[in-house]
Amino acid sequence: MTMYPEVDDRPVDDEVIFVSAGVDPAELACKLLPHAEQNQKAHWGPGAKCNAMLSDSIWDDSDFRANGIELDTDSLIKLSDALRAGSKLTSLSISGGGAADAGAAKIADALHANKMLTDADLSHNFIGVLGAEAISRMLAVNRGLVHLDLTDNVLTDYSHSHAGVTALFGAVATNATLSSLNLSSNGVGIAGCAAISNTLRVNTALESLNLSSNQLCEDKAWFKLGPRTSKGIVNIAKGLRTNKALRSLDLSDNELADAGVVAIARALVDNTTLTALELDTNSVGDGGAKALAAALTKNRTLKHLNLRHNQIGDAGALALAAALATNSVLTELEIGQNQIGSQGGKALEQALNDRTLRAANNFYAFAETPTTASALQAEPRA
Repeated sequence: MTMYPEVDDRPVDDEVIFVSAGVDPAELACKLLPHAEQNQKAHWGPGAKCNAMLSDSIWDDSDFRANGIELDTDSLIKLSDALRAGSKLTSLSISGGGAADAGAAKIADALHANKMLTDADLSHNFIGVLGAEAISRMLAVNRGLVHLDLTDNVLTDYSHSHAGVTALFGAVATNATLSSLNLSSNGVGIAGCAAISNTLRVNTALESLNLSSNQLCEDKAWFKLGPRTSKGIVNIAKGLRTNKALRSLDLSDNELADAGVVAIARALVDNTTLTALELDTNSVGDGGAKALAAALTKNRTLKHLNLRHNQIGDAGALALAAALATNSVLTELEIGQNQIGSQGGKALEQALNDRTLRAANNFYAFAETPTTASALQAEPRA
C-alpha cells in the first residue's frame, strides 16, 4: 500500500507509506490501522505532525522516516517503547523533528539492548549536552548501531560545555559496532578535540568520521569565537597518526589554515588506513599544500583528497605535481577554486597527463582523458 494523502497520481509501491504535510493524524491512523500487520516503510514529508494514534506494528520490519516532522511526547514514547520491546526496525530517521534532549534520551534509553536498529538519523534536532550524554550511555552498551548521524545539533550547547562531546567520544572509544559517525556543525571547538584524539588512538571500529564545520581551530564554539589556534587539530592529528580503523575523515570548513593541515599531513606519513580526506574550505595555502605533497610521497593508502575552495597557488601546485610523480595510489584529487596560475596549472596538467587523469567540474580522477592547464586556473567563488 502507498498513501499520498495530498497527491493522487503518484506511483504505487506496496512497501512505502508517504505522509505529506497537512495530514490529519486521526484520518491517517484510520487509514493505517487496516494495514498494520503488513511490512511497511513510513515516510513523512516536511510539515506533517505525528501523534500516538499509529498502531504499534507500523514500526515492525520498516524503514521509518519522519524528517521535518514535529513528534509529540506520546509519539516519542510510542517509538521508544517499540524499540525497547524488540521492534524489527532497522533504519530510523527523524531529522528536523525537534526531538531535543528529552526525545534523544527516550530513543537512546530504548536502544540500550536493541540489536536490530543499524541506522539512526537524529540530525537537526536541537540535541544538547544532556541528549549527547544519553546517547553516550547507549553507545557504551549497544551492539547493533552501525551508522549515527547527529549533524547540526548543539552538542556543546550555548554555554560552551563540552561534556556532551567528551562523553560521546568516550563511549565511541570502546564501541565495537559503530562504523560511521556524522558530527558536522556541532560547535565541537578545540576543547572537544582532545576527546576525539583519545578515541582515535584506541577505537577499532569507526571507519567514517565527519567533523566538518566545527570550529576545530577556535578556542570557543558557536557565536563567541576566540583566537584561532591549531592546538585542537594537532590533537586530532596525533590520534590519526596511530589509528588503524578510520577510512574516511571530513575536516572541511574548519579554518585549519596551513598550520592545521601541516599537522594532518605529518599524521598521513604514519597512518596506514585512511583512504579519503576532505580538506576543502580551510584557507589552505602553499605551505599546507607542500606539507601534503611531502606526505603523498610516503603515504600509500590515501586515494581521495579534496582541496577545493582554498588559497593554493603555483608553489603549492608545483609541489603536488612533483608528489604525483612518485605516488601511484591517489586516484581522486579535487583542487578547483584555488589560486593556481599558469605555471602551477601546467605542472599539474603534465602530472595529470602522466597519470592519465580526467577533469570534470574541477574533479580530478585517474582515467583516460587528460585535463588542461586552463581547468586549473582560479575560479570565482559562487
